[in-house]
Amino acid sequence: MIKPEQVAAARSLLGKEYTQQKVADLARIDITALSKFETGTVKSPKQETLYKIKTALESEGIVFTDDGVRKPDYSTFTVKGDANGFLQILDDVYQELIVKGRGRELLIYQGDESQCTPEIIEKVRWLKSHNIRIRVMVREGDTNLMDDLDNYRYIPEKHFNSNDECYYGRTVVTASQSRSEWFVMRNEYASQNRKAMFEQIWEKADKPTESTSAIKL
Repeated sequence: MIKPEQVAAARSLLGKEYTQQKVADLARIDITALSKFETGTVKSPKQETLYKIKTALESEGIVFTDDGVRKPDYSTFTVKGDANGFLQILDDVYQELIVKGRGRELLIYQGDESQCTPEIIEKVRWLKSHNIRIRVMVREGDTNLMDDLDNYRYIPEKHFNSNDECYYGRTVVTASQSRSEWFVMRNEYASQNRKAMFEQIWEKADKPTESTSAIKL
């Protein structure tokens, strides 16, 4: 998945403030686990640990290549993997909003909670436990709503096209039509602009009056 020397190179590329302790904190793992992996002490590290290290460094702008690491040419990257891809987006929400302190709200435009897997539901609950508010604009008439109705507004049927977008911190995420890819852009201006447009639509949109979902967040 990733190699010890790539982690060391990534920390060096990011700067001297990216100590093993800082990366361990970002990855939410014990520093001992990171240190043993980076020095090659552990020959068969857990895949979950490697995933956490990799996604933590990617959230800081590192791109892993076949034989090394680099910084991205642009402030964008793509996450693949359908539901698993969205789980990575939710991990990024945590990094941007909680770890980096860039707000406490996730906005979702054209959401569809019927697509939520049990893993996504648990991840959303985990985000909410960290006082992150999630507001969602859904298709007109959709009653499969798991959260408080105050956190939803309707999009007229004729304007709904299932291309999800998410806005949080300085980030804009756009899903492909098949939801097999998630395009992530880090840009303060673009993020603020999308958030402002979201708020304008939200203020004029109808609020759902009922939920038929058996699942509650």
